[in-house]
Amino acid sequence: MIILPWKADVPFERDPVTNWLLVASVVAVFGLEMSWAMHHPYIFSDVDPEATQAVYEPTPFDPYVLSGFSNLRGLFGHMWLHANFLHIFGNMLFLWIFGNAVCQKIGNGLYLPAYLLAGLAAAGAHLLFSEEQAIGASGAINGVVGMYLVFYPLNEITCLFSLFPLVPLVYAWGFRSVTVSGVWVILLWLAFDIYGALAGGGPVAYMAHLGGFAAGFGIGVALLMLKWVKMRPYERSLLQIIRKQTPGVYPAPPPPTPWRADGEYVEEEMDMQMHVRPVKLGDLLKSGNPSCKPDQPESGQTIQFTCPCGQRIKAPIENAGSRGLCPGCKQEITVPFSSAES
Repeated sequence: MIILPWKADVPFERDPVTNWLLVASVVAVFGLEMSWAMHHPYIFSDVDPEATQAVYEPTPFDPYVLSGFSNLRGLFGHMWLHANFLHIFGNMLFLWIFGNAVCQKIGNGLYLPAYLLAGLAAAGAHLLFSEEQAIGASGAINGVVGMYLVFYPLNEITCLFSLFPLVPLVYAWGFRSVTVSGVWVILLWLAFDIYGALAGGGPVAYMAHLGGFAAGFGIGVALLMLKWVKMRPYERSLLQIIRKQTPGVYPAPPPPTPWRADGEYVEEEMDMQMHVRPVKLGDLLKSGNPSCKPDQPESGQTIQFTCPCGQRIKAPIENAGSRGLCPGCKQEITVPFSSAES
């Protein structure tokens, strides 16, 4: 069965520039690998014409392969090396979807150190349980996935899945989509890694995946507890779920530029422009509106209230009961008959 993440439902507060540059650098290094391989094909033995074993030729990327704790270049460089197109495609797909979400949450400055720390933890876990050399960014990327689980456990992830690998070649690529909470998708992938590690690993460095995931999870928890990363009132982190904390309300958006077209400075609230005909008092009485006040308002007074989106609004009292557009969320709202406490 093939399961691929396709989209994460995460609101972005900033551009994840660091992750964009990280993905671009990995792809660039892979391009250098492929370019070198095209100009240096494997050489077969001249001694035995029937030999099927290629003679290994050293490459300029060998020092950056994960091969031991003493090889500092390998501890970092292996995250930028990949074996083939399928290898880098899978890793970059995960890094793009989860990395963008995590990067915009923790900030471009913190993201790269967190990514490298998770990658080092993944390398250490692999070296502790295996003597095989390794390349690939999957350990560090699993650290990013661990951080995503801490910050966005309930945010939905749209995944493409196919039960049979050969079906994509036969019928509409064979993929169908499903959207579920991120916690279930991530736990499923984690279960695959645990099973692979217990089964012996094979060509995949499952212990690196688990080590990176554990490190990323711990980094995410630490960032929240240190308050280096804060959740929005409408978001729920894994810690908030465990502590049974409920989300709050949307915060008031920052006010628009406090200048009128005529150059007059507005100190606090922005006046609400009413673009529709005010509702007549008689119509309100007929509708049975309990908040209707029969007293005629005095001209020049204002009503202050807050839109559900958080925007503070000040409107002339003559417009009480009429409808207009909120200057913050641009949704149609009704002006109340009295000021409300905010």
